[in-house]
Amino acid sequence: MAILAQAQRIKTEPPMIRVGILRFLKGILREISFWPLAVIALGMIGALVSFNPADPAWTQTAEAAQLHNLGGAIGAWFADVALYFFGYPAYLLPLGVALAGWRLFKRGALLELDAEIVLFRVLGFAVALATACGFAALHLRVFPGTVPGDGTAGGLVGVHVSQFLVQAFGFTGGNAFMVGLLLAGATLATGVPWLTMVDWIGNAVLKVLDGAGWLVMAPLGWMIGQRARDKAGSPGEMEVSPDAPGADAADPPVVKTMMQRWRPIIVHWAGRAMEKQLAWWRMRQVNGNKSAPVAADEDGTLPPMRIEPMLHQPVASSDVADRTIFPTPVHSQNHNVASVSVTPLVVEAAMDTTLVPSLSIPVAAPPQPLPWQPSERSNH
Repeated sequence: MAILAQAQRIKTEPPMIRVGILRFLKGILREISFWPLAVIALGMIGALVSFNPADPAWTQTAEAAQLHNLGGAIGAWFADVALYFFGYPAYLLPLGVALAGWRLFKRGALLELDAEIVLFRVLGFAVALATACGFAALHLRVFPGTVPGDGTAGGLVGVHVSQFLVQAFGFTGGNAFMVGLLLAGATLATGVPWLTMVDWIGNAVLKVLDGAGWLVMAPLGWMIGQRARDKAGSPGEMEVSPDAPGADAADPPVVKTMMQRWRPIIVHWAGRAMEKQLAWWRMRQVNGNKSAPVAADEDGTLPPMRIEPMLHQPVASSDVADRTIFPTPVHSQNHNVASVSVTPLVVEAAMDTTLVPSLSIPVAAPPQPLPWQPSERSNH
């Protein structure tokens, strides 16, 4: 036992030079592994964004004098194949490459990679990509010129995945199953639990709300403090009590500097906006005062018109007016001679129906009935 203890005691450590070389190589490999992957991810994004169906690629064999893709022939082929098979979720491919490069750069685990870990990461990313394609094929619409040929938003993979899951579990069950696969695949690909991700999202939302609240309350606090100083009559010398509302937001010089810097710009643009609105309103008032053709209502009836008198118009003869206002009695073979009595209400109705008012016609007394005369039948 003493010999073993002595052997352990005299065990030599690796030289410092060797340790320094290994650290240097790890740092170089970290840099080398991150920047090429970052450049590849940017190239993939540029190729996908600048996709043009007219570029010769896998689904297009026509010759083009000039390629529209930013990545040239290689970029055109990559974009065509990726969009044909994966549709719009093909934009997740450069995201996966960038994520892999970032993890290698941050942790420096290039020399400590495990084949099983890499396999699970790749498998999780593939599952998440396939389920995203299925969702896109079911719920997204294709915009013209964004995918090759007559492809769908989820590509060929999305069509087969969505059809299989919908036929097996129904529409609702298939969507629920794809949600579970998407969450599981994202967890395997990133290695981040969903509870941690929810915490990150909650913290980000709270920070955004805090920033928005500061942007809203800081100008209000400054305005409250400025109004209080103006009322006191000695701006800059009044001491605001710490218990007063807005005191903590009115005193800091940062808020004052920011408001002094942005106040002329805000006033200028607000004035321009108000001038445009006032000009539009004046133009609308001018156009509204112009005469416009009378339009009929929804039921087809015209709105009530105002009849203006027209002077020096030819007046109909008196006998025509008499015949119009006072109809002649009509003799009937079966009845005695009758007469139509003209009342003031009848005269007003006749004048209302006339577009051009004529001379005032005095209302005569109702005609007396004619004396009774025996008919021919009574003579016989």
